[in-house]
Amino acid sequence: MEYLRSLLSKFAWTPATVCGKEATANLKSADIPLCPPLDGSVAALPGFLDFHVIHNPSIPVLQFADATHRVAHHIRPEHAGPERAIVGMLLHCDILLYHAITTGAVRAGLVPFPMYTNLTAIAISSMLQCVDCHRADLPPSLGQIFPRFASASDASAAAKPSPHPVPSVSPAVTDVVLHLHSSGSPGLPKPIPQSGSNILHWCSTPVFLKARDRGIRWAAMAPCGFGTMGMCVQLYAPLVSGQPSSLFVPQGHLGLPPVAANPDNILDAARRTNANAIPTTPWVLELWAHGEENIKYLASLQVVMFAGAPMSPANGAKLTTAGVRLSSLYAATEFRPITDMFDTDEDLLEAGRLPEGENKALLKSRSDWNWIHFPERCKIRWVPQGSGMYELFLMSNPTHQPSVENLPNGEKGYATSDLWIPHPTKPNLWRMCCRTDGRRDHITLGCISFSNVVARLYVANRRLHAGWNFVPIPQESHLGGHPLIDGAVMFGRTGYIWPGVLIEPAPSHAMKRGDQEAANKFIDRVWRQIEEANEQAPVFGRIYRELIIVADAERPLPRAAKGTVQRKLALALYAEDIDALYANVNSSKVNAKC
Repeated sequence: MEYLRSLLSKFAWTPATVCGKEATANLKSADIPLCPPLDGSVAALPGFLDFHVIHNPSIPVLQFADATHRVAHHIRPEHAGPERAIVGMLLHCDILLYHAITTGAVRAGLVPFPMYTNLTAIAISSMLQCVDCHRADLPPSLGQIFPRFASASDASAAAKPSPHPVPSVSPAVTDVVLHLHSSGSPGLPKPIPQSGSNILHWCSTPVFLKARDRGIRWAAMAPCGFGTMGMCVQLYAPLVSGQPSSLFVPQGHLGLPPVAANPDNILDAARRTNANAIPTTPWVLELWAHGEENIKYLASLQVVMFAGAPMSPANGAKLTTAGVRLSSLYAATEFRPITDMFDTDEDLLEAGRLPEGENKALLKSRSDWNWIHFPERCKIRWVPQGSGMYELFLMSNPTHQPSVENLPNGEKGYATSDLWIPHPTKPNLWRMCCRTDGRRDHITLGCISFSNVVARLYVANRRLHAGWNFVPIPQESHLGGHPLIDGAVMFGRTGYIWPGVLIEPAPSHAMKRGDQEAANKFIDRVWRQIEEANEQAPVFGRIYRELIIVADAERPLPRAAKGTVQRKLALALYAEDIDALYANVNSSKVNAKC
């Protein structure tokens, strides 16, 4: 078991945090590692790692540091080639090796650009051209970088590497350290530069600092290494806190692909490695919510953090009622994770920081799991958009510098295009509801399109009503909460006043293309969930049986790297089915229901 834990724990700075079963709150001060400063005096990459080599020289720390030196020698021997060249990284390897290569490339004085391997050639080519990248390297093997996994042919890797020479000119804090890319949910992904100051600001958010103070050990085996979540919990969090993050056992030295995460093996690995927190996505959390043993285990953790999409209110309420500490993370590659954490009245009481005389009715409670509080470090501007909604602007300031600035007239900041509503009774709590660009909720009904704007329905050139808002996110989220549903996308067509929905069954209920009998049986099984989703919609936004398409196994819904359905691509994939559905639907039957 200890060997397994040492493999699964990427940065086990202190043996007590890996082997001990006592609660983190009971750790002695001597067990808490010395953490690197976040004031810019030490660069995050690879400076935080080198800091731990000096102050917390455990075996895993030294092994990972040596691995980054081996990578640096491998991809830039004797400092050959131009300084700060951008290196495209299309890696399908174990996460342990993935982050060793990323950090090693920075150590070598290069600028790594890790990318999702499942992107199209057009998307990859577009991003490489955007950043003027002219280099892509074949990755070293796991055995070449980590002697513990070396084969006989990699025996030379067992020798301790000499330190890779430091760059002749130290990079400025504003210089780009690496590139990440957006998820590509609305279309082609875009490269996002990450400077030294951007990374320091990432590491100074409550997600890192409050987790550090509580001794959080993330079960970080599921996120992809190239994404925001992966970089946060697999690389930055251990470097900031000195606490281990758990990964799956590497497989590369066996000639096997990396372990594919699924709801079962994530929980199993989290238990085995004594993790006390899990980052996840709503679709995985929805599945866990249907197992009593799963819920019981989740309730034993200090936090279960989810991001990437909304979660169904029913399952969120079910989990929090059972004692699960849910935390909704709002983040993007363009501006880092910016939400607060451990900010409920129960958390403040446990930490002894509940203000005396404070009215608890105005404080966030754990039942407010789907509401978000923004820390003071972020300079927020709320821009009214009508109908009680506000667009979130993140203004640049000394404690939060967005990686991308897109405001007009030279103003420094980032317009997120995300629309939020304030909590009706509790100040400073917000919930995201839709997008200004319609990316997540654009539906066309009647003769014009609408999403977050006021809907106007027209039938036979006659205006029926004006002033309705229709956002399908709550319905889609509720549908996704059913264990037999993997995803749902609502749609519309010009000239028709009824929305439809495209539902993807779970793999256990996948069906052949054109099997309408199987589709009807599947609709019967999930119909109660559809009726519940309709209760959250206006009359004109309800889903009717005649306007449901069940996705087939031959055409799985396209997904972004973070697991969310790519709406435009999904609707394009089923465009013919949608057109045929509207052409053949019995309008009088639906009209009677409306």
